[in-house]
Amino acid sequence: MAGTTNKCLTAAVRRALASSALALIGASALVAHAQQAPKEQSNAAQLKPIVITGSLIRSTSLITPTPVQIISAKSLRQSGFTTINEVLHNLSSNGQGTLGQSFSFAFAAGASGVSLRGLTLGDTLTLIDGERTVPYPLLDDNQRDFVDTSVIPFLAVKRVDVLENGGSGLYGGDAIAGVVNIILRKQYQGFKVTFDTGQTEQRDGTMERFSFIGGEGNLATDGYNWYVSGDFRHQDQILARNRSGLWDQLNFLQFGGFNLTPGASAAENPIVFPPATDTGILINPNNPSQMTYLPGCSPSAQAADLCLVPNPRAQLQPPTTRVDLLGRFTKSLMDGWTASVQASYFDSVSEEVGGQGGDFAATNTGYPTGLFGFAMGPGAPVSVVPNPPLVITVPATYPGNPYGAAAPLVYDFPELGPAVLKTDTSTERLLATLRGNIAGWHLKARAGAMYSRMIMTQLGHIETQALQSALNNGYILGSPDGASLFAPPMETTPTSQLDVADVTGTHTVLRLWGGPLKAAVGVQWFRETHNEHAPPSCAAGLQPCDPVYVIGTEKDIAEYAQVDAPIIKQFELTGNVRYDHYQQFGGSTSGGVAGLFKPLVGTHWNWVTLRASWNRAFRPPSAAEGIQSGETFGAGAYQDPALCPTATPSGMAAGPGDFPTQCQLFLTGIQTANPRLRNVHSTNWSAGLVLTPIRQASLSVDYYNIRVENDIISQFEAGGLGDFTSLIRGPLVSLPFCPSSDTAGCTAAQLQTTQTPVGPILAATYPYINAGETHTSGFDVGLKAYYNLGRFGRVNLAAHWTHLLTYQETVINPLTGSPTTYELAGTHGPSGISGDTGNPKDRATASLGWSKGPLDLTGSVYYTGEFSITDPSSGIPTCASAIGFLARFPGLTAQTPSSFCFVHHFIDTNFYGSYQLTGHFQVHAAVQNAFNRQPPLDVQTYGSGSLFYPYDAAYAEAGAIGRFWTVGATYEF
Repeated sequence: MAGTTNKCLTAAVRRALASSALALIGASALVAHAQQAPKEQSNAAQLKPIVITGSLIRSTSLITPTPVQIISAKSLRQSGFTTINEVLHNLSSNGQGTLGQSFSFAFAAGASGVSLRGLTLGDTLTLIDGERTVPYPLLDDNQRDFVDTSVIPFLAVKRVDVLENGGSGLYGGDAIAGVVNIILRKQYQGFKVTFDTGQTEQRDGTMERFSFIGGEGNLATDGYNWYVSGDFRHQDQILARNRSGLWDQLNFLQFGGFNLTPGASAAENPIVFPPATDTGILINPNNPSQMTYLPGCSPSAQAADLCLVPNPRAQLQPPTTRVDLLGRFTKSLMDGWTASVQASYFDSVSEEVGGQGGDFAATNTGYPTGLFGFAMGPGAPVSVVPNPPLVITVPATYPGNPYGAAAPLVYDFPELGPAVLKTDTSTERLLATLRGNIAGWHLKARAGAMYSRMIMTQLGHIETQALQSALNNGYILGSPDGASLFAPPMETTPTSQLDVADVTGTHTVLRLWGGPLKAAVGVQWFRETHNEHAPPSCAAGLQPCDPVYVIGTEKDIAEYAQVDAPIIKQFELTGNVRYDHYQQFGGSTSGGVAGLFKPLVGTHWNWVTLRASWNRAFRPPSAAEGIQSGETFGAGAYQDPALCPTATPSGMAAGPGDFPTQCQLFLTGIQTANPRLRNVHSTNWSAGLVLTPIRQASLSVDYYNIRVENDIISQFEAGGLGDFTSLIRGPLVSLPFCPSSDTAGCTAAQLQTTQTPVGPILAATYPYINAGETHTSGFDVGLKAYYNLGRFGRVNLAAHWTHLLTYQETVINPLTGSPTTYELAGTHGPSGISGDTGNPKDRATASLGWSKGPLDLTGSVYYTGEFSITDPSSGIPTCASAIGFLARFPGLTAQTPSSFCFVHHFIDTNFYGSYQLTGHFQVHAAVQNAFNRQPPLDVQTYGSGSLFYPYDAAYAEAGAIGRFWTVGATYEF
């Protein structure tokens, strides 16, 4: 949904019902901290120096000044998941605004992304091997850049680092909330192949996965290494009809609401009239209250719910196919230098089903004003589509038409099937690296080119002029050639591209009392390009869809530096600074300082570490926000001041000099880019401690505080319906006019058809502006421990809990300059972001593992806390207003359970086990959602299922899927 404009769009598409409480099972996850081998934990000096995300300088210490979660390859396997995005999706620090592939109506359809600290995908920077990677061709909410995490090859991942703090001082823009750094293997010897297959307990959603990795050569002895990794994964769709529960139904009559199942009678759903049918209804052109049912349904049958037309393909999970190929070659050169080349090809295919394709097009054109269709695109003004049919009619000679004249039609066009969105996204990545030592400096130079291209196909959308022509020329409803006649596929090919080059050098400057002072300096250049167009027939206004486009190229050149200073043995200080200069948006300086203090070093009680950090981060406007873009949304009811000058805004009653049809328009907004935007900045600080009372266990507690300033929001969100930049009008047209001097207004008999002095309003433009602030704070608690049981094996424990203390969104009204602040922690707000995921105060993950010899068993628990369905930032501050927001309920009634006011907590429990049959052959199995927990009811969200089912796919998708079994085997030689 369109980020800041979604608060309008969602009025057309939300909310459904609330259900059952689920039992709490434990704390926090394997995903939170990597489980280290006993040898690694017992003696840090034996560790090989590595670069942990958040630093440019190698270190052997796993306790960093800034909190970093490290997820090892072993932890990834033991989670029971088979994709990286499933692991990242369950991070306790991943909050509201996260995106998954089950959100059928997402602008960035077919992708997954991470929203650390709930600050949206655009404020989380995702890296591969510490380097930027090309963003998804579609922007989240058609506003924010992000990296699709669903296409990362599983076997090639060595570990995942999650920096839970701003990282712009080292990595540049977009790292306001933190950084996810996916570290791939540097070399591999041998060959490993893995096969997995899985299925739900209902025997659907079948998954097959085949992975391999193979390579040879040892850098130390052979002077080279190469490896190739591949991953193929396919998963079938899961249909709503194969599940049962309040959370996947649309009939709310028992709770005082409406039956939103298509085809329900007017008594059950008065907001849709005439009611939809699969067989057709004709309206008397001379008496709109009179209807004739075509054969197959009747008024009595519809009243008895015998004409319901639920979408048989309504999805809970779309079918997906992914192919990932990765190759790397590394060569040792003279004097200790090495060169490597990495190439990858990722392809992701998804087929998402929406509502019935022809639903709305049967009775109107779907054009926002109801008067004209309009076309829009980059570099071209909005233009009118000439003579679009306002109402679809069957001719007087149509079989079953008793009126002797063309009759308006109500029909669902089942011959077209549901609206389908297919995305096929291929991503190519080439990266070359040269590293070595010269004059005491360790240098690393990299250059890369990355390109992502999507083929997006939309099916089931009616071209209204072609439909009317087909009916006039004898088309019979239900005929199999409907799609070819008036619903041709719409196709477009959005692309994104990233070219990058950087050079970094590290050097030991001098020795302090606590150890060597090390410095790192570097320069970076990159160019990012977006090119997204709406399908041609959509952009021309011929077929209904949102004619979105994003065009823009941004270049950045940056210099950065870091210093690590162990002042004394007890105290270490690190600092970084970076200056970026963007071609479009100018310069920005970011950076920060962090420190470690070990007060008891040198004593028997050397087990306490205090740490703190402060930094400034930023992100530049995206191409959609600040270069060139367009997107339509429903802005709300509006009175045309030129064509309806006398009607009262409250009553919209036409008076003398008014054109009554223009007294209450449904105004279309056009969201546009604003080249005058400033960069978004944030201040981020954290403080905490790490306790390691014994070598087998550590406990960390960290407080975080992030304040985002100059955040970019829509002018509509900031100033409301009337704060547009300009009105776009169509040509002059003849409309009913009220010439009477009667102050009570005109009767229908008094109206005269008159040409308008100005064209009716087509749309109003609302650019992006810097008018938002967000302040969020909370704390993380992490625990990891192991214990050797001798001949009884070994036990590992890892846990992570994130608690949200505050999440305040401030909107500054550009008309008055006055700020309004909303507290959204524990609510559904801000609901206009991504898929209206909700903003729970608590997320936690935990795992407990036991291993002995060839046997390895792990149980993992993923917990999401309760939150309210209210969202004061969207004008729904009470439970009553939230429940009735989309007219599923007319408001709170005696039949409405009070439990509907909250989305109750959800717990997902996974188990994983492996057994090493031989030195080369291993079998493994996993069960996800082992206790078959149902998702809690969420009557507020619009971000789940293809018919807006009332459950939260962002946090409880495992509940909708149900118990899922996986078995597999790995052979290595």
